[in-house]
Amino acid sequence: MNIRSLFRAVFLLALGLLPLATASYFPKAIFGIPIQASVVALEGPDFRGLPTYRIEFTVLTKDGGKAEGFIHRSYVDFKQFDALKPWYYKDLKLPCEAEATVQSLDAYIQDTLMKYNSLAQTDLYSDFLGINWDGSEPQYLKNYLSFMKFLIVDRLPAFAPEPPVIDSEADALEPITPFENYIFMRSFRHNDIGFEAFDEYYRAYVATLPEFAGKADHSDVWAPGLDSPIQYPYHYDKTYVHFNPGGYLNGRTVRMSYSTANKFNFENEEILRPWLEQLHGHRQPKRILEIGTGNCVSAFALGEIFPRAEVIAIDLAPAYVRFCRLWKQKRGASNVHFYQANGEATPFESESFDLVQFTYVLHEMPQENSKRVLREIHRLLRPEGVVSGFDVLYWQNSEWREINIQSNTWGEEWNSTAQHGPEPYMDEYQNGLQLPNFLQEIGFQIQNNIRYSNFDGIYVARKPHFLL
Repeated sequence: MNIRSLFRAVFLLALGLLPLATASYFPKAIFGIPIQASVVALEGPDFRGLPTYRIEFTVLTKDGGKAEGFIHRSYVDFKQFDALKPWYYKDLKLPCEAEATVQSLDAYIQDTLMKYNSLAQTDLYSDFLGINWDGSEPQYLKNYLSFMKFLIVDRLPAFAPEPPVIDSEADALEPITPFENYIFMRSFRHNDIGFEAFDEYYRAYVATLPEFAGKADHSDVWAPGLDSPIQYPYHYDKTYVHFNPGGYLNGRTVRMSYSTANKFNFENEEILRPWLEQLHGHRQPKRILEIGTGNCVSAFALGEIFPRAEVIAIDLAPAYVRFCRLWKQKRGASNVHFYQANGEATPFESESFDLVQFTYVLHEMPQENSKRVLREIHRLLRPEGVVSGFDVLYWQNSEWREINIQSNTWGEEWNSTAQHGPEPYMDEYQNGLQLPNFLQEIGFQIQNNIRYSNFDGIYVARKPHFLL
């Protein structure tokens, strides 16, 4: 078996480490030098039906204290660890699979600590125990330089950390774990195993998460004025962004979407809120609409900046609306209201909003749909009202535009049967919509066109009293 095949087999057979459980559990990052480790049990099948061994360990922390933890590893994990260890540890012998037991694998682990202690000081050993990494160091998509560092240089563990167990919808708001940071990073760096292997694993993991279900017709989240189920746009349940299995209509993707909150600039409240205050703090809107609220960060920020305003946030995905309502209870955001509605044709009256916000929305749909959304925004805004868009940067330079398109679509048309990239509609967004140009075409006056980074642009436009 070559090394690529081994990595692929390991990823498919050994990274599904989630033990069956009846209560939520969120593993915390552990940092320190391993001083003890034991294989203590062969536990029941994981969520894909694979047996895993429970390894309990103790580390010496930087402050001189001790911390304890555990990790689940399959025999294939042990096999990969044994294959990756440096050649000069060749005398450290892993039992063959037929002879693998709790006792024999524990003896192997004891040898790594007692006879070959220098091995226990390596990153490989830390990765095997799921320690000394939490995914907080990478800057992800802060800027182009940090993104390239994230793609090429930043450390990605050889093994996944211990996955969380998320047993209830309320627990979906718990802090993000090292495992979830690992999965995000792995989605960009899967060449060693191939996309198909990563996709298969990711689908299997997502299937274990809470689904945020409600009434069958989703009437529990309908916006005022809706009296029948929404007809979803053709693309919405056909071509999925970000590799999410089933797209946003699959409520089990909610937690994974939430886990990316601080990885994209304008899903990070510490970045988003100051910009909203700078651009709109001088205004006095009475009624604000957010279209495509998703993880609802923008809606909450607007509700806090304008506590006297009514903020209505809509999304096509009913599960995400239910998630936002759950988060609303925790935050006490009494002036923010979440509903299911189609941003292309809302049930709201014309000229009934002072400010309409969208954040990372229009690049996730074909141009015909994004244009409908913008026309609907124009209808909804009062004269002198403002549309505020934080989205993917529109590149005026055609060469950079093409680079952006190819890297995000993998050169495929969104409506084809080929494997699409993470942003299958990027060509439609860059070459079709051309956001700032279309805003002017339908009657808006551009107030701000800001290049925040190589990934993000800010677009603010006013609806004038009269079209000249």
